[in-house]
Amino acid sequence: MKRLVPMLLMLLPLVGVGQPLPPPPYLRIIEVMYDSPGTSDSLDFIELRAETYGNGTWNMDVFSFIEGIDFDFYPSVTATDGDLIIIAQDSVAFENTFGIEAYQWSGGELDDIADSIVVRHTGNVVYSYLSYDANTSLPQETAGNGASLVWCDSDGWQASQNNTGIVVDGITIYADPGEESICLTVQVKEVLTEDLTLYPNPTTSHINIQLENSLKATRTQVYDMTGRLVHQQPFNPNMDVSHLDRGTYIVVVETEEGNFRGTVQKQ
Repeated sequence: MKRLVPMLLMLLPLVGVGQPLPPPPYLRIIEVMYDSPGTSDSLDFIELRAETYGNGTWNMDVFSFIEGIDFDFYPSVTATDGDLIIIAQDSVAFENTFGIEAYQWSGGELDDIADSIVVRHTGNVVYSYLSYDANTSLPQETAGNGASLVWCDSDGWQASQNNTGIVVDGITIYADPGEESICLTVQVKEVLTEDLTLYPNPTTSHINIQLENSLKATRTQVYDMTGRLVHQQPFNPNMDVSHLDRGTYIVVVETEEGNFRGTVQKQ
């Protein structure tokens, strides 16, 4: 998975007349659809989670996006602890598709390859920062193949596993807008991508499994993007996947050295 490193900095309490105001919330970037299916990327969006202190309510008009997209929070926007806030490239298209309210950014767009997203406080302090680069090990399913990037706490960034049932240009959307993400818990050994090669990818019927460094494989398992086991068999370097539905799958190869994982797109 590509390295996406969010940097969240807390401001000092703002002092008003009399008592100091409560500090503003963290704004954690928890989901990004940076390359939605189709040519217009009209379903691109960014989701934030407000993490406040106590049960207070905070006015969000002190925050704005200054890189990646342009957006200033309206004076009427407030947040309490745990609130999820979505900013979309096309709020009408987003709401018509997902049935969830979103704000529309005023300018800019998320690059399909590499970009940075920066949220700033009016005091010129960077509050939330996310940088991505599709040329690194970002999950293939997020690069125009229907899935958003979701933050999975200790497991870092993953491709969304939530099948929305929405299909755009023949591609199923996996995303979690408006709800906490469901993260994959398949436990596999961390390896370099060159240790396991799956091809052809995408495929319509079979995939070839190539292991480097003379690894001896024993079994292959295939999971869908909800983490459900949909196929398993003794290891065979040529595996038939013609019976699987169209979509993205996680292939886990068990070896004497541990388990290795890759993703494959079934067409």
